[in-house]
Amino acid sequence: MIAENRKKHIWAVAELMKKYGQERNMSKEDCEDLFMLGLLHDVGYEFAEPENYILHNKIGGGYFEKTGLQVVERSLFSRIGKFSIS
Repeated sequence: MIAENRKKHIWAVAELMKKYGQERNMSKEDCEDLFMLGLLHDVGYEFAEPENYILHNKIGGGYFEKTGLQVVERSLFSRIGKFSIS
């Protein structure tokens, strides 16, 4: 189960990512992809033991690799990654 404060954080990051794209006049599809990346950014917490939370990014990446979702992630980043955050 995802803690309420984590849900709020994940949702806030997703909304900020979408707003980032909108403010830069990115396409609707790119803004939706940014939103999805925001939702997925902390997925590793769901698979990490509390003593390993610091490794949540690596654990989440490992999950994507095992499930084949790295293809989706790389596709999103290859399209979105051309934009820098400034």
